[in-house]
Amino acid sequence: MRSLPIAARWLGQIHLGDGAAPTARAIRDAAAYDALIATLPPHRIQQRQPAPPSTDPLRARPPIAFDRDMLIVVTRGDTMDPPTLAAVFDAGDHVLVRYAATPPPPAARCYGIGGYAAAQVPRVDGPLRARPARTIVDAADVPAAVGDLVTLRGPLHATRRPTLLGVDVDDRGAHRGLVEATGWLEREEVRQDELDAELAARGQFAHRGAGTFYRLVAVDGGHLASPRAAY
Repeated sequence: MRSLPIAARWLGQIHLGDGAAPTARAIRDAAAYDALIATLPPHRIQQRQPAPPSTDPLRARPPIAFDRDMLIVVTRGDTMDPPTLAAVFDAGDHVLVRYAATPPPPAARCYGIGGYAAAQVPRVDGPLRARPARTIVDAADVPAAVGDLVTLRGPLHATRRPTLLGVDVDDRGAHRGLVEATGWLEREEVRQDELDAELAARGQFAHRGAGTFYRLVAVDGGHLASPRAAY
């Protein structure tokens, strides 16, 4: 399975029918692209009227060479908040889309308006399959999910190294109660001999000792996933 590099991303609101379940599709030609653009609201979705024009950059129809690239679009209709489009893979006989669409906040929304996430990736022909993130609420299930896209739900332990279900996460806000975080689950094994060698080379430094540790990496990579309020 080959990961497809994401050249550009877009997030916003979209006109949908009655369906609330997350749906994924591939846009591989100009006609389908035009049809997608036509479903993006021309004005900002807000209670106060008249609403200003939408600032969604995808409405400007950025050029895409469909002989080389395609758009992957994931939509949800139960909230106007966009889903999380984490990764797209060439699986040989199909295109696999990994995404997360966690329960929405208890807020009012405009009927028929949902959220979308789109990604520009190299073109791969074939059917599309979408697989949501695995939701984990018990720390005992963490080891078996290493390498997978997961959503962790539970209380945040905001110590010097914030953890969620025993997994290292980023915490840049003051979260209380039930939280969730979505990302790629990774494991790190720290052996005592490796730790001793590093202590000898660097001198004393803060560490947790030898053992098995887990971390949740954000879908855009390079940093730990940040928790948010869960509903």
